[in-house]
Amino acid sequence: MWLASPPPPAARAPVVGSSPSRSRAKKPTDPANPPPIHPTHPTNSLPPHSDVKGVLSACTILTLWAAAFYYCHFCVRLTATPAPVGAGAGSGSLDAPPSPWWVSLSAFAALTHLYMGLFVTAHDAMHGAVCGRRWRPLNDALGAAAITCYAFFSYAKLHEEHWRHHHWTGRTKVAAALGAAAEEGEVDGGEGAAAAAAAAARRAGARPSGGGGKKAAAKPQPRPQQPTAIDPPLLRYDPDYHAGDARLLPWFAAFMAHYSSPGQWLRLVAATVALMRLGAPYANLCVYMCASAVLAAFQLFYWGTYRPHRPDAAALRAHANRGDAAAAEMPWRRARSAPWPSAVLWVQAYFFNLHYEHHRWPYCPWWDLPRLRREAAAAGAVPGFGGEDGEERY
Repeated sequence: MWLASPPPPAARAPVVGSSPSRSRAKKPTDPANPPPIHPTHPTNSLPPHSDVKGVLSACTILTLWAAAFYYCHFCVRLTATPAPVGAGAGSGSLDAPPSPWWVSLSAFAALTHLYMGLFVTAHDAMHGAVCGRRWRPLNDALGAAAITCYAFFSYAKLHEEHWRHHHWTGRTKVAAALGAAAEEGEVDGGEGAAAAAAAAARRAGARPSGGGGKKAAAKPQPRPQQPTAIDPPLLRYDPDYHAGDARLLPWFAAFMAHYSSPGQWLRLVAATVALMRLGAPYANLCVYMCASAVLAAFQLFYWGTYRPHRPDAAALRAHANRGDAAAAEMPWRRARSAPWPSAVLWVQAYFFNLHYEHHRWPYCPWWDLPRLRREAAAAGAVPGFGGEDGEERY
């Protein structure tokens, strides 16, 4: 049986025991130490019971996206289509009018939502939640296909970086540099904040020393182990977290730049040229291949990264005034979830905005997160809507 990787001891929730007699919590508990849900729940650190449902979900999203992509590029007319060359004025051949605005807009909304579905499918595959129990190669193949159709991203890079996001949720690069300096004895506890900041500045741009550590960090881990075994000290930070500017647009720009690559852009250009040769209008490519994918990325980032993980205003002020790198960190226990109905959550981001639940049970597939939230709430677990101890809510 494929087993989930053990969570970091200092960052994860207590491991649920195997005894069926464990009683559920009956009263509110400390937010820093939420109770486990029922130990027999299929998503309580293991992949879902049925791989079939995960495969059907992934294949359905891929098929619907392909159909919508074809329709948007070859059937929707954003501008009038010229009459065939050589058609005389008296032949009765006229320019084809543009498609009705509501058709163009509906096609755009549907394709954007399916673009989000592609990313969420790849995200589930990174967690082995598509069909990782028995068919791990198929799980990874479906994830790679989904993220390739999205925008030719590297599945291997996303897989590695996403697990670093889970291992070091909300940890800044400065904090990682301070930790690396402390491990190597460059910062003594009595040197003070100035010496620590100076050492972090020296180390922040450096690469990990030693070929073995660098190779282990670059190699994708199909079944990630403890983060201390795969991440050198300088890589023990959250690659999805803001790099010093927690405002929405700068954070989104840095996020997208981190995952983009020259090879990806070359493949996008080649795909654009190929589609134009097949007859796709340039206007359709700009709207449905570019704008739709970017909007889907922004929507996922906003509901699934920025809103759940953004530091509250008080933490940002402390970070700015005192230079305290830890003040603006957001460990996974502080991740926020949206409190809205399931239909709204699905339209927004395929339940990606149930982010506290996702970080606490990362092997739960996207389609089972609402049920997990209901069972966790019934068991007395902290819902993770934010707002505890004066923090900002989702």
